[in-house]
Amino acid sequence: MDRLEFKDYLTLKVEAGPEDRARLEREFEDVFKEICTVKIDKLEFIAKSTLTEKDGLILDRREWK
Repeated sequence: MDRLEFKDYLTLKVEAGPEDRARLEREFEDVFKEICTVKIDKLEFIAKSTLTEKDGLILDRREWK
């Protein structure tokens, strides 16, 4: 999560193959709206097996100034 111009900005990275992307995009938007008060600003698909344990599940890069 970033903070741009005094607004929270959420980028969700999802490991998926090209064949799964359209379906996953619809599913994430629908489910995320139901369970979370934060909206996804950007859904980014990355190659499978790209993320590691070192990347962490949630990265909060917001700076409070």
